Amino acid sequence: MREPKYKRVLLKISGEALAGDAHRGLDFAVIGGVCDVIKQCVEAGVQVGVVVGGGNFWRGVKDGGGKMERTRADHMGMLATVINALAVADVVLSRAGSNTLSELLALHKPMLLVPYPLGASRGDQIENAKSYARQGLARVLMQEDMTPRTMADALLRLLEERAELEKALRQASNNGEYPVLCETSPCLLHMKQTLDPSIKLMEPVQFILENLMDTLKLKKLPKTVA
Repeated sequence: MREPKYKRVLLKISGEALAGDAHRGLDFAVIGGVCDVIKQCVEAGVQVGVVVGGGNFWRGVKDGGGKMERTRADHMGMLATVINALAVADVVLSRAGSNTLSELLALHKPMLLVPYPLGASRGDQIENAKSYARQGLARVLMQEDMTPRTMADALLRLLEERAELEKALRQASNNGEYPVLCETSPCLLHMKQTLDPSIKLMEPVQFILENLMDTLKLKKLPKTVA
């Protein structure tokens, strides 16, 4: 391969491009081809930043049909870009908010967590990150220890340990049947220790599967997606 003309590139990928000929949703053959090209560029020494659109799911005001406020339509478009980013990503670099961690657990995405430091938060994210690290569900890099070198090293280790983390994440969600929040949330773990032993905490999805399916006459699908 000849010497690249540019050493640092910002690549904007249209969400609609990820849908292939269907123009909606995700075409993983197309996504795989895009990722292969990015990989070749990185291997050639190019630093690549990727911005992913969301037009394959939502196109803001256009899809709002004139019935929705612009700000709300744009917020929905941002959620569409998150969907595409998760589809493209093999691993995730993230803060450690409880909602984000629950979503990444359900998606079985290996994660490197950089929690907000004490000076910028109450410390909740630090406890969340430590809890996930203790259970083997994530790797953690504290913000005060973060430099370009330590972040690069941590991400490389995350890629090397990807299969191990994916296995742990699947086991933590009962092989993907439902996300196990009671065993991973520091807040709920503390509640379990302080509650009366006669009071049982149960996952919402587990509660439905074990107690409400027959009552509501619901039929379980062959495969449940967490």
